[in-house]
Amino acid sequence: MIFSPRFNLDRIGRLLGLLLLLHAGGVVHAADEPLLTASAGEHVWYVTKDPVRPATWRLMHHARGMDGPYARVARSLDARPFAIAATADRLLLAMPQLEGGGTSLDLIGLRVRRNSAMGSYFDQPLDAWEVLANIPEESPLAGLEFTTGETPLVLLLPEKRVSAGVQRSGGNEAERAPPLHTRLLRQVAFQWAPLELPEALHSLEEQYLLPNAGLAEASILAAADDGTAELHRLQDGVWTSSALEMPFAMIKRVVRIGDHLALAATDGSNGLKIFVERGQSLLPVTRIETPEGAWGLAAAGESILLLSVLDDGESTVRSIDPMQGVVGEPLAWVRPPLDVSDWLHLPIIGMMVVAALLAIVLFRPSEAPDMPLRAGVVPLPLSRRLCALAIDFVPGVLLVLVLFGPQLSRVSTIPLWSTELAFAGPGAVVIGVTLLHEAVSELIWRRSLGKAIMGGEVLAANGTRASAVAVLLRILFKAVVLYAPILAVFVILSPALQGVPETVSRTVVADARSGQNLPDPK
Repeated sequence: MIFSPRFNLDRIGRLLGLLLLLHAGGVVHAADEPLLTASAGEHVWYVTKDPVRPATWRLMHHARGMDGPYARVARSLDARPFAIAATADRLLLAMPQLEGGGTSLDLIGLRVRRNSAMGSYFDQPLDAWEVLANIPEESPLAGLEFTTGETPLVLLLPEKRVSAGVQRSGGNEAERAPPLHTRLLRQVAFQWAPLELPEALHSLEEQYLLPNAGLAEASILAAADDGTAELHRLQDGVWTSSALEMPFAMIKRVVRIGDHLALAATDGSNGLKIFVERGQSLLPVTRIETPEGAWGLAAAGESILLLSVLDDGESTVRSIDPMQGVVGEPLAWVRPPLDVSDWLHLPIIGMMVVAALLAIVLFRPSEAPDMPLRAGVVPLPLSRRLCALAIDFVPGVLLVLVLFGPQLSRVSTIPLWSTELAFAGPGAVVIGVTLLHEAVSELIWRRSLGKAIMGGEVLAANGTRASAVAVLLRILFKAVVLYAPILAVFVILSPALQGVPETVSRTVVADARSGQNLPDPK
């Protein structure tokens, strides 16, 4: 990700040429187009402008388990993050405060989960964020990372006016004076605790927090006195440093791949050289042309990924083999086929509920509500009717177990109804199969499998055989009730136990065992 210090007018002259950090996408010069990226394990995250709504940003997510060149829109953001960081299935974002006018950065996070039934991904908490302690912003932010214990870690540089020998004046100096040196802070119990830094890093402006590789608890890339790059690492409470034998200004991106770091550096022309850390040295892997548009470096599995995003939001990825140096062909990451249904699911359910209520008002039968009872029809008791519905669900449940595998063997993982699309797939299959076999069997035999076992049948309200149109209309509105179960309350309000499907279709679920379900000859 890129770490972007906030620019005040009195700092601009001092900050021209200052490098910005790209976590899991390394470091980048101010002249480059920044692309916020983060990667860990099988997950890759990056932030792009929304091509439809220019004032907003999109948090994109790709995972190897998506079985294709897909990147879903995980969240929409009202502002561009200052930094993002990833570890395992967790992501952190350092966001500017849009309300309140505070001087700190909001630190929020989320976890990604995979719906094993549907093969899709969703984020927790649903439609919310994990809120962590704010990042102090008295100093420019020079890095956001995770420690080996998966706790947030930030690097804050000293105020430029302090490093230049200029002090603030006015007010309480003890309270208003900015920090005099660089601070490395770790969040513990919703508070920030400082970690000791080497003296050489206390007032250095050109340094950035990097992804941790191997057993390192913290990694910082800094510029030595001669302009070369040095890598400082904290392990077991001891800081060590090693020279990378490369000008600090050439390094553009750094990413963690396995237990090593990989970096992209300029080659003096319009190209990039990719290096992989081997021991105390850097091994050159390959050379590649600098991508057009915003670009960043990430990792997925054993491959290095070079991501680029154009202004229209199109994402292009090239994979790089860190051992052989083989560069893959450009591949476009597109949104998953069902990605747009995230915002369609709830409105569709709401529309179905409204349609059912309107149908009751517009197509209310002219006969009295107790018409089936006056015609000699005995309604099937609710207890047997619910048992019949449970039996009718069985074929659909069995099909879900076959389609989605043994991971659904526990009943608790098969939600028959959910307003969240991430969980709604198995229930949709169960409901669809149930309605299909009920429609066929009720058209032919007037009863479904469950009704046949429990002694029920579908009749017209006057006790005669229900027409095919009435049966199909009843099945249609039964789908609405199954997707919006609250509508089932109408059953207990009807003298003949007629719910929304029966009221609209002018039918009744009768007790075939009573021997009284005959039409009144009068």
